[in-house]
Amino acid sequence: MRRDWAIALLSAWTPPAAQPGVVGPSTTPALPPNHPLAGIKSLSAAHWVQVRREAQGQGWLDAIVPDAQGFLTEGAGHNIVWMTGADQIVTPPLNQGILPGIGRRRLLERLQQRGIRVEERPLHRDELPSGAKMILTNAVVPPRPAFWLAPPVQEDNLPDWLIAEIQAWPAP
Repeated sequence: MRRDWAIALLSAWTPPAAQPGVVGPSTTPALPPNHPLAGIKSLSAAHWVQVRREAQGQGWLDAIVPDAQGFLTEGAGHNIVWMTGADQIVTPPLNQGILPGIGRRRLLERLQQRGIRVEERPLHRDELPSGAKMILTNAVVPPRPAFWLAPPVQEDNLPDWLIAEIQAWPAP
């Protein structure tokens, strides 16, 4: 019986069949870093259910939750990473109250091994142009590329080798 519960739990977090790879900002604010549920994904957190529904309503893969100042934190089912140059990525710092995800940690380790500089810092939603490429991480599914608000309208900002590599990763 317990195994069936685990399978149902994982199925509940499978990305919806929506516009694959498009993410956008949630209107639901992030939990403050000192909130008891900050950094925890829980079935008892109505907050994340609301974010997931908002993403589905927009046709997005996930909605990225901003904090009170408009800095992006994480999605309902993903940590986020974005490429700021050919050899640098940025991801929100853990002190923003985000889940210290296993998929996030694995991706950051692999990128650092390849000589990519990892910067953990807040990123304001106004800094990302529409179409900017991001990487979504989750412990259950391989990392996946995503577009901020819309498919890219400017030059691609993720190297082809990185896209090919993360798409080839097996599920953890």
